[in-house]
Amino acid sequence: MPRPENEVRGTSDAATDFARQLRAARRDAAMPTYRQLAQMTGLAAPTLSKAASGKKLPTQQIAIAYAVACGQSRALWESRWLEAKRRLEVERSRSEAARDVTDTQNSMAIAESLRDLTSRVRQLCSGPELTFSQRGSNRTRKRPRVPGSTRHLADVITRGQHPTSAISHVHVARALNGNPRYALNEVLVVSIVRACHELCGIAFSEEDRRSWHERIAAADR
Repeated sequence: MPRPENEVRGTSDAATDFARQLRAARRDAAMPTYRQLAQMTGLAAPTLSKAASGKKLPTQQIAIAYAVACGQSRALWESRWLEAKRRLEVERSRSEAARDVTDTQNSMAIAESLRDLTSRVRQLCSGPELTFSQRGSNRTRKRPRVPGSTRHLADVITRGQHPTSAISHVHVARALNGNPRYALNEVLVVSIVRACHELCGIAFSEEDRRSWHERIAAADR
C-alpha cells in the first residue's frame, strides 16, 4: 500500500490546484505507487511525486505522462496544463504589480526624508558656495553650486577616492524624486545623508548608518 502523501502546500493557487487534480487522477486509478508510475512513464519516482506536491507547476511533459499513466485523457490534461499555466502567469503579473506599488510607496517615503535633509542644508548654508571639488579645480565655474542642490551633493559625495565616486547628480536627483531603483539603493542613500550631515556640520555616526541600513532593508523586502 502506498504511503500517504504530504498535504499540498504551495505559494501559487494555480500550482496547488493542479497538484490536487493530479492526485485525484491517481486516486481514480486505485492509487498506483510512484515506483509503478515511474515504470509506466520512464520518469523517476521522485520527479512524479514532486509534480503532485504543489510547490510549482510541473512541465507539460511530466504532467501529461503522470495523468496518462493514471488512465486519463492526454487531450484533457493538455488543456488543464495550459489553463494552469495561464493562471500562473496572471498570478505572477498581479504579484509583480503589487510589489511595484509597495516599492514606489517605500521609495517615496525615503525620498521625502532625503528632501527634508536637503532643505535643512539650504537653510543652514547661506548663499551659493564653491564645493571642495570646485575649489581644487583649475577651471572657474561661471555659477557656484546652490547649497543642497543635486550637483552640490554629488560634488561632496564624489570628492576623494572611494567607491561612491561613480555617483552623479542624476543619481542624486532620481533618489530625491523617489525612483525605487535609486531611493532604495543603500550606498546612494547613505552617501546623500552623509553629505547632508557634513554640510550641516553634524557628525554621521555608525548608529545613523545602521538606522538607514535597517530602514532601506525593510523597504526593499
